[in-house]
Amino acid sequence: MKMQIIQKVLNSMYEECNEEQLAHLKQVLFVILSDYKIQKKKNEVIHVKDKWQKDLSDFLMQKKLEGKSIKTLKQYKYQLYKLLSYINKDTEKISDGDIYKYLMYYQTKNNISNRSLDNMSLCFSTFFSWAAIMKRIDENPMLTIQKIKCDSKIKEPFTDEERELLRCSCTNKRDIAIIEFLYSTGVRVSELVAAQLECAEQNIKARKDLKNTEKHQVRKI
Repeated sequence: MKMQIIQKVLNSMYEECNEEQLAHLKQVLFVILSDYKIQKKKNEVIHVKDKWQKDLSDFLMQKKLEGKSIKTLKQYKYQLYKLLSYINKDTEKISDGDIYKYLMYYQTKNNISNRSLDNMSLCFSTFFSWAAIMKRIDENPMLTIQKIKCDSKIKEPFTDEERELLRCSCTNKRDIAIIEFLYSTGVRVSELVAAQLECAEQNIKARKDLKNTEKHQVRKI
């Protein structure tokens, strides 16, 4: 019912608003109408559902067995718990409208970018795809939710002069090593933080052994 009302409003405003204004109007209507009941309902006590909690627990266990990192598992748990507790329905009864309403609510409340919203959507897709495969739900509600459009930004690489300025701003050998390592490998900052010095030392030793056998040049980082 709410979706039908929103669509009627958007159709009425089609000639008065551009695409960006219509998208914003749709988002505002979702948030406002989420606080109202369009049709009459009997007064009843809302009990917290526990079936979605079991599904979430089983999903996280499955992903742990698949070898997902602790960081990934925490992200799954964080995003999915917020979604499922907000909707508060059995997993099999969650619709695409429920998920779409939550995405619009979360974006409006936290003022996050479409990129962050799309990452959340991918997390939800993983969960509901698993639920469909495991026969926890009959249909995957994420299949009808379109991919969120994100502006692609092409980042320009540092020039030689900018690299030299970065090097000159370093106050010790550690900072210089970090700058050179980032530039030469192209790793993410999170990957750099997770890097282990022992692994680098083992890699250098392996290259030295290879040099002795095949006369390959060893380059130290």
